[in-house]
Amino acid sequence: MRVIMSCLRLFLRVAGVLIGTAFVGKVLFVLFVARPVAPVAKFTALLWGLRFDTAIGSAFALVLYLVAVGALAIRVRMPITLRVLGVVAVWVIALLHVGDTIYFTESGRHLGYEILDFGHDTGALVGTGLGRYPGITAASVLLACVASFAMLRLVPDVGDATARREPYHGLQLAAGSLLVFVLGLVGARGGVQSIPLGPFMSQEIGDPRRAAIALNGAYNTTYYVLARQRQRDPRASWMNPEEASALTTRLFPAPVSELPTTGADRPLNLVVILLESWAGEYLKSYGSMRDVAPHFDSLRAQSLSTTVMLAGGHRTSEGMFSTFCSYPNPLGSTIAETPLQEYDYACLPRFLRDRGYATEFLQGTRVNTSGIGAFSISLGFEQTFGREAIATRHLPENGWGVHDPDLYGFALERMRAASKPFFVAINTNSTHDVVLPPGVGPWFNDGSRVSAHLDVMHYADQALATFLAACAREPWARSTVFVLVADHGHGSDGSVMDGFVVPFAIYAPGLVAPRLVPRIATQRDIAPTVLEILGLPRHAWPMAGKSLLHDDEAPYFADYYRDGILGWIMDNRLVEIPVVNPSQYKSFSIGADRRLLARAQDSLGARLVRDALAFTQFTQHLLSTGHTGQLPVSTP
Repeated sequence: MRVIMSCLRLFLRVAGVLIGTAFVGKVLFVLFVARPVAPVAKFTALLWGLRFDTAIGSAFALVLYLVAVGALAIRVRMPITLRVLGVVAVWVIALLHVGDTIYFTESGRHLGYEILDFGHDTGALVGTGLGRYPGITAASVLLACVASFAMLRLVPDVGDATARREPYHGLQLAAGSLLVFVLGLVGARGGVQSIPLGPFMSQEIGDPRRAAIALNGAYNTTYYVLARQRQRDPRASWMNPEEASALTTRLFPAPVSELPTTGADRPLNLVVILLESWAGEYLKSYGSMRDVAPHFDSLRAQSLSTTVMLAGGHRTSEGMFSTFCSYPNPLGSTIAETPLQEYDYACLPRFLRDRGYATEFLQGTRVNTSGIGAFSISLGFEQTFGREAIATRHLPENGWGVHDPDLYGFALERMRAASKPFFVAINTNSTHDVVLPPGVGPWFNDGSRVSAHLDVMHYADQALATFLAACAREPWARSTVFVLVADHGHGSDGSVMDGFVVPFAIYAPGLVAPRLVPRIATQRDIAPTVLEILGLPRHAWPMAGKSLLHDDEAPYFADYYRDGILGWIMDNRLVEIPVVNPSQYKSFSIGADRRLLARAQDSLGARLVRDALAFTQFTQHLLSTGHTGQLPVSTP
């Protein structure tokens, strides 16, 4: 009996320290991430989410215990193994919380599969943590030190009954280990329940802001790293497949008419500029009180734009897939650097390449940061270039790569040398960091947490204006269409929808008439619009977006997904649907200033929920099976 109790005591002490570390890490998250949640609600959310803290602590402790039992074979006492590995585990959990807090501040969602990019950009990521977020970094290091001390004190470095070699004690060791295994497994599963605890289950708390507090960031990251092969939410199935297909088909009626071509006497060039981390809520033309990007705002007034444009995700690769392929991403994830990337997708770069376009993807970071270089090739770009290829530089780098003026200079060189017509996509980089070149700015030094980001946006806006002015002097300018759109959404203290609002404009004087389309659109609508502007068949492949040049293809809809909440917008009505319990949806009307006005659940809200679930279920199924070309879109 003594050995059994010794096994149990060792496990519980290790698990207790790790659970405590996970909980305090979550408390630090609440303290450093500003969320519009009342203090009492934050406290109750922390307690409600103890199941996630228990799960991550128990899972780590169980693994350490099993390793310690195995180490007995080489005569290493269990306390020694648990002390050493326990300290390592403490630091892992604390550092995961640092990364999660920083990532949530930047993107508005918890860190998940993105942690796999750490090895690719270690220097830039560490520099970001130390330079931009010293407070949470220092607090987490302090937490790790205190927890390490607790681990060393609570797990004694002395012999105990588990080290005995007598057969009787060996049987007790086996019995004790079995008890620990059962206890640890129950804890790692989040309690006694039918399915393992999934991050999406945090939405059961009933409010997305409180759910973000309840969910442990370290658990979320570990879960999605281990569940890498599962690319869609396991609950993305709410109705039979035939019903989902039928409802989705009705969302895409045949267009009444085809628009005439632009009348250009030669193929048009295309330049897509992905404005890294630009957030629509910071721009004056989208309602901000500050004049952060005056050049873009002026350009937007001369362009085809929409009332609101929603990003397809919170990562560059997610925005690329939505923009270039006109298709939804996996729920809360990406296809980049996953088995899904191996499928053949019909996307804008491949379509134009097959029609004689020179297609290139340029970025200011390393060529394969976050796998973007290889991902761009898989979407159909012939060539991809990163900062390694940019020889001519006039500015020092920021933490991620070259500043936008040097990137734009390289892009101009490539376009001058390209065989015509060309399609060049540029992923900017100055706003990937908050570092300005020497002697530049600041402009918004108001002490707010976003002022540094506003400064680099203002600087990037100036660089964009200079680049477009240089392009205007080129002989190919009159036959070039410029698409300006942020690559992904950004963290926001407003509504969930606000975190997906991005700036957007299609600028092509003489080719595209300036117009503000009174519609909430998504990045999926860009590809069919561009094809129509280029005079090419926009029904070349089944796209999940609709051309912004049409107003005769209703119903028009937009959507977003974050942390278990599916948002669906149609006719200025929004429903936010917890995927784990769709019946608990919330229905809103959307004001002219994007404010959400709560309304009672009604028959229209229920219909929108059915449309949202059908479209999501059907498109996610096609995506996971590599059959996106079977999207049932009616064609003329």
